[in-house]
This record gives sequence, C-alpha cells and structure tokens, in this order.
Amino acid sequence: MGINGFDSIFGTPSGLAGMLGDYNSIRSGSYKKLLKSYYDQSVGKTSARSGSTETSNVLDRILEERKHPSISAEASAANSTLMSSVTSMKTSLKTLQGEKTYEDTTGGSTARDKVKTALKNYVSAYNDAVESSKKSTMAKVSSNLAGVMKATKEKEKALQEIGITIGHDGTLSFNEKKYQTANVAKVKELFSSDDTLSYGSKTASLLDRKGNVTTGYSSDGTYAPTAGDLVSKMYDSSK
Repeated sequence: MGINGFDSIFGTPSGLAGMLGDYNSIRSGSYKKLLKSYYDQSVGKTSARSGSTETSNVLDRILEERKHPSISAEASAANSTLMSSVTSMKTSLKTLQGEKTYEDTTGGSTARDKVKTALKNYVSAYNDAVESSKKSTMAKVSSNLAGVMKATKEKEKALQEIGITIGHDGTLSFNEKKYQTANVAKVKELFSSDDTLSYGSKTASLLDRKGNVTTGYSSDGTYAPTAGDLVSKMYDSSK
C-alpha cells in the first residue's frame, strides 16, 4: 500500500488538533483497530496464506512493543526509589498507628520525640515518592500515590495543626516549631487505625492496593497514562 496508502488509513493530521486526535485514538484503542485494518487490506496484495501470517506477525510485534516498552536507566532508578519510598511510608504509618509510639519510654525518648521522628520520616518518604513518580513507569503505584495525595489535600487543615503543610508541587514540609506546640493526641487521632476514615487508615489502604501497570499499552491495546500524568492530574484537580 505504501506511504500514501498508510496515510489514507491513519490520516495526516497537522497542528495541535491532529496531535490531540492521535493521542485520543491511542488512548481509546482505535490505534489497534487501525493497525489491523491497514494490514488486513495489505493482505489483498499478497497470497491469502502468506499475507495472513505476515500480517499477524507484524501486528503482534507492534502491539508487543507498545505493551512492553523499553525502560530507560532513569525510569528504572525512579521505579526503584518509588517502591522503596512507598515501603518507608508504610513503615512510618505503622509507627504512627502504634500505641507504644504515644507512650514515654522509661529512661528513653518521650512520646512527643518518637512521634516527631515518625512524622519526619513519613514526610521524607512521601516527598521521595512524589518526586520519583514523575519519572516512574509504574502507573498503578503512582495511581495509588495520587489517591494518597488527594487524601492528604482533604486533611490539609488537620495536618497544618501538627506542623505539616502542602507545597505548590504536592510535596510536604514539616515545621518542628509548629509541631512542638501541637497536641500529640491530635496526631494519634489523625493517624488512628481504629477509625477507617482517618487520614492514616485511608492512606495505608491506598498504599496497600495490589498490582502494577507499567506505562505503555494494556493487553487490549489501549493506552495506559504515565505515572507523572496521574500524579500531576490528581494534585491539580485537588487544588
């Protein structure tokens, strides 16, 4: 069919409108249908058997490349950081939900000091997760994180009362001076595992969602958005 034939099926869009059209076609799965249509027409110029086999092989190869794109070293490093950061967030949440965290240790740390350390660790891990997700290809994990960011935004006022504020880029800041004047009981209530609607419970539940989808194409040929898209969209919509 040649280049002109290919263009007759896929079109030759130009400008922003064309780019958006292509993007929407990929997302909706139309891309897969168009590929199949193109190669099915190509079969007419070859023998039925050989054309069918060639079409199937080419189509499978193209779709496979899109379902499993190669991952750059930068993305691989971001994936690793994202996973370790999420693990650290879970560890900090578990500490903040533990009864012993809110008890003074005889001859050791006070409850306030232990809570402060746990909060600082949580904020640090949270920020690492947000930053790494922007370059990660782990869309499912980033989708979970986007949910956490939304839950964080919803509890912004309560978090401010214990010294945690949200930045314009979605990352958190911990004000130790503000924390020192806060009621530690409010921290316990905010992260309580007994209340399924508490910030701590909702966040832990979101982070525990199973599965992962890497960026690219799903098994049916539809487009999976990038991790950065998911996190950025969630934060922007929650402003």
